[in-house]
Amino acid sequence: MRLTKVMRHLSWVGLISACAACSEHKLEVSNATPEATITSPTDGTVIEEGEFIATGSVSDPDERTEALVASWWLNGELICPDAAPAEFGNTSCAMELGEGEAEIKLQVRDSDDAVGLDVVNVTTEPGEEPPNTPPECAITAPDSGSIL
Repeated sequence: MRLTKVMRHLSWVGLISACAACSEHKLEVSNATPEATITSPTDGTVIEEGEFIATGSVSDPDERTEALVASWWLNGELICPDAAPAEFGNTSCAMELGEGEAEIKLQVRDSDDAVGLDVVNVTTEPGEEPPNTPPECAITAPDSGSIL
């Protein structure tokens, strides 16, 4: 009978040890980094200075596109703040480019605050100025020979 009590006691000790060992394992949740791709302009492009519309796309293997937010940066300055992308993850931003070098960055953030980004560097040059022509004018009233 004593052997039975010892076996029962060892069974409980084994069960408790097994449970304690199980509690040391942790469940980890993985969150993939969202992806951002600037589709226009491409890196190294020469662009005419002035207003330009940059385009890109964002995605995340873990989330629907509607759950993402995209923002655009020009030379470190936020130009187009957080906004949900359009259908299929498309996003765009109108920006004013001055002459010289420019860094354009597209950043995407998911609901778990994971961030993905893409950066392109471009050069801007002055555009061709339209020729300066004198204005045209014509007298359209009163009709010739009219009495006022």
